[in-house]
Amino acid sequence: MSHPYPPAGTTQQLPPHGQPPYPPPAPQRNNLVPWLIGGLVLLAAVASVLAFVLLRADDTADSPPAQESAQVEDQLGDVDGDAVVPPEADEEQVPDDHGTPYAGDGGLIIGSVDRGAAFLDDVVLGDFPTAIGHGGSDFQSYYAGDADLLSAEIAEAAGGTLPVNYTIDAVSFDPGTASDVLDVTLELPDGSYDGMVVLVGQEGGTAVVIGFQ
Repeated sequence: MSHPYPPAGTTQQLPPHGQPPYPPPAPQRNNLVPWLIGGLVLLAAVASVLAFVLLRADDTADSPPAQESAQVEDQLGDVDGDAVVPPEADEEQVPDDHGTPYAGDGGLIIGSVDRGAAFLDDVVLGDFPTAIGHGGSDFQSYYAGDADLLSAEIAEAAGGTLPVNYTIDAVSFDPGTASDVLDVTLELPDGSYDGMVVLVGQEGGTAVVIGFQ
């Protein structure tokens, strides 16, 4: 029986017994550098977002809400120099001559409009002792310096509240009381209007307030 041999001129190296004919490839080592760089970038991004959120939270805490700011401003009171700033009223309620000084005629008492206007000025300003001083002797005797009584009766005549402004609309003479009757439109704090009359008579040649209703 014949045995095969390699061709002449060649040799065949056989590996030792028990070893594979070719060596296995060496396992590749994992490269950690890209992973480290990616982790650092992610960490920086998270830190930036966290810092932004914390700064916004601080700004929100330092700035009061708009409603709270408005309430604070309301508590400061009137700072525009006007003693009274009445709210805006419905245009349909505003008389055509509202705010215009009376320049007509119809009365007979000289100085009745000026005296009535001086009286109403003090009423609107809340200076009731001075308002009493515009009255005649009977008027002053009735109130006897009681400013609270005059304030209460003015409020009652004005529908339950004190006026913040007024307009004298017309003047006529009343023979029964021998006085000029001043028709007045009162502006109330809520922006509404009510009517009142002021009676101005004459005492010692001087126009004086003798009553109102």
